[in-house]
Amino acid sequence: MKKNVCASLMLLALAACGGSSDPGAYKATTAGPGSSVASAETAAAQGTIRYAQYQATNTVMSDKGYAVPSLSAAVNFDPASKKGSIQFPVAAGTELVSTSDAYATVSWAGPLSSGAYRFNGNLLMGCNASASTTNEVTQVFASSSLERVQNGSVDDLSGTTFDVFDCALLAQSKVETLKINTDGTLYMSITNSTLPKNQAFDLLNPERYPGILIANANGRGSGAYSGQAFRYGVNGVTRYAIVLQSSVGSDGIAPYRFHYFLAVQR
Repeated sequence: MKKNVCASLMLLALAACGGSSDPGAYKATTAGPGSSVASAETAAAQGTIRYAQYQATNTVMSDKGYAVPSLSAAVNFDPASKKGSIQFPVAAGTELVSTSDAYATVSWAGPLSSGAYRFNGNLLMGCNASASTTNEVTQVFASSSLERVQNGSVDDLSGTTFDVFDCALLAQSKVETLKINTDGTLYMSITNSTLPKNQAFDLLNPERYPGILIANANGRGSGAYSGQAFRYGVNGVTRYAIVLQSSVGSDGIAPYRFHYFLAVQR
């Protein structure tokens, strides 16, 4: 696969990410808590990356009881041979994400049989084809080295466009679009709707503000959304991504199961 790859159910939060090459705004990503390397492409005989693991849950992001489990991955990368790997535990086994061409392409071996590799391994999306429900197929892994974008910093995201995908879209080589316009309004093709700036701000701060239920969106993507946005800086350029939690696609059977999308700056 190519590298280029909220307190009730009436809440929605969604997020986007933007990018900047402004040296004054740039901050290089360094190894975060529990991680010994800043990315999977750091030359190291042995390193670790701590990932937050987003998977189907019945708790909405804005709920005070919401928590994201984490795991530690062993990473290796040899720039001379262009070979590298990321190995970590998941339910029902061990996952191995590997490359032989410096992560131009990656292969997946384990319970997650396919997926996406982004931000030099700081973002992974794995697909469990044998999951018991549709909402459990997609899992997103976000490195501890990524910086959350919250509160006033969300203004940094204006004027950015994102590719939005989950495992179903990935399998079709398709993406949806999320765009935060320069006036702060937010458009999402999944729902074919545009949200005003104050609502977009709320969506990016699920711990502090209620979200919105997007309903009657031309029959597409109606439901509740939440989101956590992240910043990644490398080689003088800042890029953004958002992990989206959504009620779309739920079977409606209690306990309610939320689904995840990954939005990556285009």
